[in-house]
Amino acid sequence: MGAFRHFCQRVSERLGSGVDARKLWIFIVRSIESGIDAPGLGFICRLDRKGRRLWRVSVDSCVFFFIYDHFTACPISVIEPRGTLRRKDTGRLINLEDYV
Repeated sequence: MGAFRHFCQRVSERLGSGVDARKLWIFIVRSIESGIDAPGLGFICRLDRKGRRLWRVSVDSCVFFFIYDHFTACPISVIEPRGTLRRKDTGRLINLEDYV
């Protein structure tokens, strides 16, 4: 339950209270775990060797990113589409604005 609360908190902080974090969580988990290509959902890169991956979502012309832990099958956090993120497996910086 801790990952869900953290995810909801980050959705509220970074995307606004108008976004339904529970619906977003369910959409993300179902889309990734089913392996079905969902509109607006795209894989960006691996972040570490322990199962964390960076994904991009576009909903109603709103773009954001999220980290998904494929080992535990749950979203970890939501990231706004600006700045950089460092890959833990290679140390390489990812410019999020390149994927908007």
